[in-house]
Amino acid sequence: MLQSTDGRHWRNATLPDGLSSLVSSYVANRRETWLAAILPADEESPYLLAYSGDGGRSWRNVRAGDPVLARMPRGWLEGQKRRVPR
Repeated sequence: MLQSTDGRHWRNATLPDGLSSLVSSYVANRRETWLAAILPADEESPYLLAYSGDGGRSWRNVRAGDPVLARMPRGWLEGQKRRVPR
């Protein structure tokens, strides 16, 4: 994942440790970014929801009941669960 503040200069973003596959990201503003990801298969729960409130310098895993869930963009994660009809 790359980050830019002006659209001309880009840098590699620091991602959470152990991330295996990034499914989706949502950049709310310069500070807040949300990631939905998949962890390696040997993990107890293979899914990860992560949040950064400092522009991606650090990440926290978000679990059920975490107060930061109130800040998650409405509809973003729900949209990741939907399947396209065949």
